[in-house]
Amino acid sequence: MNMHTPLLTGFLALMTSLPGCSGPDESSTDQWFADQRWVHRMLVFTDVAPDAGRQRALLEDREEALLDRNLLVIELESEQTTLITGRAPGRPDAKAFRTRFDLPSDRFELVLVGKDGRVKRRRTEPMQPDELWSIIDAMPMRIDEMNRRTN
Repeated sequence: MNMHTPLLTGFLALMTSLPGCSGPDESSTDQWFADQRWVHRMLVFTDVAPDAGRQRALLEDREEALLDRNLLVIELESEQTTLITGRAPGRPDAKAFRTRFDLPSDRFELVLVGKDGRVKRRRTEPMQPDELWSIIDAMPMRIDEMNRRTN
């Protein structure tokens, strides 16, 4: 073992224990999720082939319907997130989404998250747009949104 190894190990332990040195700050991650509450619904899915590609293809050219439902579509890669639809700057990394919504990294899974921040649906296969619309359009907040538009 190199004589610098213990010194380097101690330095790394110290640096990762300091705020802001271990990746995204947990409080800023919590704040990001809090900021989405009551503003956006989310469809979050893991980037595991081939189902992730199928899910992306199913939602392709559906941006207007997704945005109308205030839906952020987020794909979790190994470390990063890809925002497929919507606008949400400063997103947490994939680990934060996996932890918050109990999503695996080794297989496809998706969650539909309501505006209240809670998981409304969990699936292990891609979701068809019509099924997604019917679930969202039956939510009380969505019904209220549609009623306000017609009045």
